[in-house]
Amino acid sequence: MFEREIGKKTKIGAQFPNIGKIAHLVRENALLLSAAAALNITSVIPAYNIIANSIQCYLAVDFDNSFGVFIHRIRKNPGRALLLSKLIRVADLGITDVDFEEKDVPEELLEELRKLEESGVSGSSVPTVDEALGDSSASSSPKYFMPRVLFSHQGKGVIRQLSEQWESQGTKNVMLLLDWVLDSLERPSITLLDETDVSISTSLFSEIIRLYRDPATNPNNSQLIFTTHNETLMSASGADDRLLDRDQIWIVKKDPNTGESTLNWLMDWSPNSKENYGKNYRHGVYGGLAQPNLYATVKDYFANAKDAEKEA
Repeated sequence: MFEREIGKKTKIGAQFPNIGKIAHLVRENALLLSAAAALNITSVIPAYNIIANSIQCYLAVDFDNSFGVFIHRIRKNPGRALLLSKLIRVADLGITDVDFEEKDVPEELLEELRKLEESGVSGSSVPTVDEALGDSSASSSPKYFMPRVLFSHQGKGVIRQLSEQWESQGTKNVMLLLDWVLDSLERPSITLLDETDVSISTSLFSEIIRLYRDPATNPNNSQLIFTTHNETLMSASGADDRLLDRDQIWIVKKDPNTGESTLNWLMDWSPNSKENYGKNYRHGVYGGLAQPNLYATVKDYFANAKDAEKEA
């Protein structure tokens, strides 16, 4: 639609001439697309609606902070709960099953909740059925409940259940990520994920990427944009078995003098389709590679400490 860079004239796509009529009127620190949509330039409305209404952003995979929202979504969609349970079983995490349980609120806490309700104070951390389901037909269920997620583990001839408070952070984060992924695949969407490396193995996240690449599992053409420090996702075992294509990879470079970060498209280096992009990246071909030197610094520290001890 357009290319905009500070200090330079905005380049307008051939099919969007109407944007050019307002581009010079928009401040440098204002959004051109928003301005065009506000002026009802119809050619930009589809793109504006996607960016404004179809993007969901997750800063990091953190089950504990997202537990309340996660439970609400599961209760609204029992089929999702069954599918998540199955996916956790096949994710090779050592989990044989996942159950979602609603436990009665202790009587002493129930009395406090009633007092809060009578006083008109809302926003209790314990959700009600109507809040969660949005359906008055569920009024026969208990008004207050304590949700729990139970993970089944296979032992020596016995299966034991652990509630979410005793389950590993990695397993909980995987289940939360799978819920986000399923939600995005079921409708046209753009999902932004930051720090996908947290508690999630490369092999498992590779499977998630494949879900977005295949029309059979991504019928709505949903898009996944993620940041990662995992260089192996760029590597290729063969041109026909790539996890990421060369035009799907962007590299962030940080200026050591200013701290400024720039986003660079891999295609700017015109890589051959048969190259191993991960190997090239590790050899510094594209730049943006962190080069920590902890070993030399710590070695010098202990050497200096030893010399100081001798002198003393």
